[in-house]
Order: sequence, then structure tokens, then C-alpha cells
Amino acid sequence: MALTDSEQQIGYNILLTGAPGCGKTTVIMHTVEAFEGQAGGFYTQEIRERGRRVGFGIKTLAGQSGILAHTDLSDGPKISKYRVNIRDIEQIAVPALQQAGQEADLIICDEIASMELCSEGFKTAVWEALDCSTPLLGTIQRKRHPFLDRIRQLDTVKIIQVSPDNRDKLPGQLLSLIRTIGAESRR
Repeated sequence: MALTDSEQQIGYNILLTGAPGCGKTTVIMHTVEAFEGQAGGFYTQEIRERGRRVGFGIKTLAGQSGILAHTDLSDGPKISKYRVNIRDIEQIAVPALQQAGQEADLIICDEIASMELCSEGFKTAVWEALDCSTPLLGTIQRKRHPFLDRIRQLDTVKIIQVSPDNRDKLPGQLLSLIRTIGAESRR
């Protein structure tokens, strides 16, 4: 399934959304692998023990890693069965976003969701990343939240729904959009 005309309209920032497990992070990682410029930022991944999800990790494109949330943490805001690790969000994800905004050709922010939003520093870094001249490719939770809703209303943000029908074609389409955004921003 190709992007619709409205999905092809240029925004400086592209945010993927969709049901949990639909392939948003995979789309981002395939896009980054094929991207010819310098990408920076972070992505999240499940932490599994004996086949059971026990948490989520943070990993920067530079290779630094930490814990976003885990069932074994005893401190931090609780979301579902997980405790959120504010320290790693602010010491790993936030600096990765800030550095990418200053040095990279593409900012990766996977993801903007309930756990990450427990950090005020993260919210500030996301807002700054969305406002800088470097394009951002990320994911945004479908759930309603005042901060997420503000992001969705920005003229500089393009929201693309990921589904099993389009996820395999999206990396190529996203690369094309990112090239167009880069060309537009250099004018």
C-alpha cells in the first residue's frame, strides 16, 4: 500500500503510529539502515526473560543502552506492571536526542509514549527536537494524552499509520520523504 496524497505532504517530522507490535520500530530500524546520512537518537526494545516480556530497554544509535522500564524496579512511576526508570531516560534518551539535533542529519525518537512522558526532561527534549531544523523520524503512541495531542496538531508533523499491509514498503517511502524534506529545508 503506497502513501496517500495527504501522507506525502511534507512535514519536517515524521511520526509513525499503530497498534502495539505492528512493526513501527522495525520500520524505523530498516529506514535507518538504508539512510545515507548520519542518524542519531534512540530506539526502544522489549526485554524478555524465559520468553516473557519483563521490561523495555533504551538503546542509542551510538550504542549506549539502559532500562526504560522493568518489572523488577522498585522505584519510579508505575505504568501497568512496569516501573519507569526516569534516570536512564534523562541520562541516555534525552542526551541522544539533543546530540542528534546538533550533529545528525536525521533524529530518531522511538518512542514518544506514556513511559517516556514520565520525564519532564524528555518532554522538553522532544519539543526541542521537533522544533529544530533537523528532520525527526519517530513513533508516537496512539493513546490520547495532552502532550501527544499537541504534537499531533503541529503543522511540521506528519503522522503515518503502520499496519501489516504497509510496513514492508514504508522504509523506502520514508527514505524518499526524508530526502524531500532535506531538499526543502536546504532551499
